[in-house]
Amino acid sequence: MADIDVFGILSLLLAAAGAAYLVWTRVLRSGATRGARDPSGSPLDDRAAETMPPALRPESEIPPKMLARAKSASARPAPPSESSAVPDGVSAPNEPPPLEPATVDAPTHEPVKVDAPKHEPVTVDAPKHEPVKSDAPPLEPVKVDAPKPEPVKSDAPKHEPVKVDAPKREPVKSDAPKREPKPVAGAASASKASSAPPTAKVAQPASSSASAPAGRTIDPDVLSELPRIEASSSDVLAVVELEDLPKGEAIQPGVEKIVIDEGADTAVIGGTSPRLAVRVFAQTVPGKRRKRNEDSLLVLEKESVFLVADGMGADGTGELASKLVVKIIGDAFARRRFDAAAHEDIPLAASELARSIQMANAAVFLAAKKQPELKGMGSTLCAARFTEDMERMFVGHVGDSRCYRIRDGIMKQLTTDHTMSDYGVAGPEGAHLSRALGVWPAVSVDVIMAAPALGDVYLICSDGLTKVIPDGTIATQLLHEEDPRAAVERLVFFANAHGSKDDVTVVLLRIVEAGRPSSRPT
Repeated sequence: MADIDVFGILSLLLAAAGAAYLVWTRVLRSGATRGARDPSGSPLDDRAAETMPPALRPESEIPPKMLARAKSASARPAPPSESSAVPDGVSAPNEPPPLEPATVDAPTHEPVKVDAPKHEPVTVDAPKHEPVKSDAPPLEPVKVDAPKPEPVKSDAPKHEPVKVDAPKREPVKSDAPKREPKPVAGAASASKASSAPPTAKVAQPASSSASAPAGRTIDPDVLSELPRIEASSSDVLAVVELEDLPKGEAIQPGVEKIVIDEGADTAVIGGTSPRLAVRVFAQTVPGKRRKRNEDSLLVLEKESVFLVADGMGADGTGELASKLVVKIIGDAFARRRFDAAAHEDIPLAASELARSIQMANAAVFLAAKKQPELKGMGSTLCAARFTEDMERMFVGHVGDSRCYRIRDGIMKQLTTDHTMSDYGVAGPEGAHLSRALGVWPAVSVDVIMAAPALGDVYLICSDGLTKVIPDGTIATQLLHEEDPRAAVERLVFFANAHGSKDDVTVVLLRIVEAGRPSSRPT
């Protein structure tokens, strides 16, 4: 602490001495100089004299007054300097003695040395982990000489895709006169064809010209105008005839009996004079995005058989499949030929309908087998048959075409769609068909049994209608439209207005009193 105080005092003394020297040199000397005057009696302007630069211009060009001031300033005695003759030890007048630098014997600070022990790194002699050595022999892969599974061989038919939404070909427009109805032409001779019973009648779609209607509506007064199926219209119809079916090896179809009305599964024993009759109205049109109509319908008034077939397949084979179905069924009823043995647990009329459906299934399957390009084609089917006494109605069903009944203002769906959703398949794949005609050698047929009543309305239609029109809308149109023909046309119009991509076919059956005059609707 003492060393620090002495040093501070000396510093203050040196600072005070320097300040005193500056005051003396600036204040005292400037005051003495300002009071002096030049020989002419005018005070000297020290600032002008001190700032006058020496010998910047010739003397002749300098004004006399400024020249005089410069000479008087040069006549002043020079300030003392270090080289002036001043005796040693004698101070100049008005000058303070020179200050000697003070010497302070302050002790110097030595760095403090600390003899602390240095930290040495700690070394741990831990034992190293040695790999465990084992004298056990290495494991060899176990070889099992198990017999290889042999592929299971089955005689069951492979599952082919049921529906193919392939583009269909546009029907060729022609102004040529229409052909007259011709009998079916097959492998038999012309004489045999002429003596054969008439074939089924099928409603064909009308011409696609602007002036023609979109489809043809059928009522009892114009049944005779329906064209017969012509073998020349498609090769497949000439490939498979009713005679080509293996009669001796005919398969009796499996039947799932569904009774709608009590006692409808028993035959009625009574008179032959029916008290009821059926009036039929039908229409079929191609879908908005279809070039060909793959739907076919069949009206057999004498046999009271009415059906709708919806074909499927690539490159227009669906149209051939549906036509072949209605052709074989129509020929079976026209010739009264029903292959295989009759069923024992259902009425004969229902068994005949089921066996005719199996015959149509065999025909489509055989045609696809004969012609590889037809492979994968098939058809749905919904067919209704009334007994001769009109006491019973039987519906044969395969696929997703439907049959509805309206009774006492309530519409009921009599059929159940055969889709993959029945097997637990969800999503879009669930809507694919699980059953169709022509896909396998044998087909199982749902047989719905009902008892018709006066005023009943039965609707048979393809899925082109039910996919776009709700059941409530269908029921409203059938209940509130007095004209059946107008109701059919309105349903088809609604389906097209809602953008139906599929073909639309509607067959409307009304149960009326027997003997009622058949008035053609306007």
